[in-house]
Amino acid sequence: MSNEPETERDDASTQQPPRRSAVRRVIFWIAVAWFCCYHFLFVILLAVDSNHFDKDYELSIWMLVFMFAGGLMWLGSAYWIYDKLFRMAQARWPEAKRIREILSPLLRSFLHPHH
Repeated sequence: MSNEPETERDDASTQQPPRRSAVRRVIFWIAVAWFCCYHFLFVILLAVDSNHFDKDYELSIWMLVFMFAGGLMWLGSAYWIYDKLFRMAQARWPEAKRIREILSPLLRSFLHPHH
């Protein structure tokens, strides 16, 4: 009889979901912050780089790099947040899978327009 409580504890511990690491949580919050702040930061840097919008304005190379790399990082963080939110919704509400099946082709159609 002394073995039964141990096996019950072992079964209960194996059924718990794994805890997220601290590094993963930090990366997630960095992605959320980047998603929320990228456009504001872009406008501020554009205003600083443009010398208050002179008539003969050319984008500097660092601003072009920021636009390209920052935009790709913003798209990546947007997809990651979208994926996380739907996974959380599916865990609590199984019908969210059908909504995602409807929404995913619509999002793909924005990336590949059919004229």
